[in-house]
Amino acid sequence: MSINYFERGNDPKESLGIGVKTLIKEWLESMNINKYFITRKLLIDVYDNVDISNKDLTEFPEYINFRKITGSFVCSHNKLITLRGAPHIVYGSFHCCDNQLSSLEFGPYKVKGSYIAHQNKLISLKSLPKALNTLSCHHNNLRSLEYIPRELYGDLYCYNNQLSSLKHLPKRIDGDLHISFNKYSKFSIEEIRDVCWVEGTIRIL
Repeated sequence: MSINYFERGNDPKESLGIGVKTLIKEWLESMNINKYFITRKLLIDVYDNVDISNKDLTEFPEYINFRKITGSFVCSHNKLITLRGAPHIVYGSFHCCDNQLSSLEFGPYKVKGSYIAHQNKLISLKSLPKALNTLSCHHNNLRSLEYIPRELYGDLYCYNNQLSSLKHLPKRIDGDLHISFNKYSKFSIEEIRDVCWVEGTIRIL
């Protein structure tokens, strides 16, 4: 008498007991991510840089949930519509530029380096970390810089959006500011410096 090990409708890998952890390992290794640890809650820590750019991704698989990256995390030049599954903490820089993101929801809440999110479809900066080095958010659909940190320790690139006011500019930028406004709004360098202390150069584009 033969035994049917695969129940009808079940995924064969689950029936064999291979499980989610193996799926995670297979995906990570297919992305050339090798120095990782998978926690008991199936969160992923990576002790290296992660570069999964140019992989034609629209989203991370539902079983992929990064927690901590000791280097930088790069998921640029894909077709991502969501950051669900992105790391919680990045000790290097976080790059998600050139995707289809309209929101930074599910992005990291702590980034030690730069946050690079230009060339998306962002309409809000909500979910940005509270402290940042450089922020690059140019070429998006932003009408406001609401939710930006009060101080940036590097540069701010926010040109080619639809900004109409100086409200929500950081109080201090330790690097350079590259900014532009919509066709109905015009501000001078002096007006910008009245509301934002910029140590470096201000360029109005």
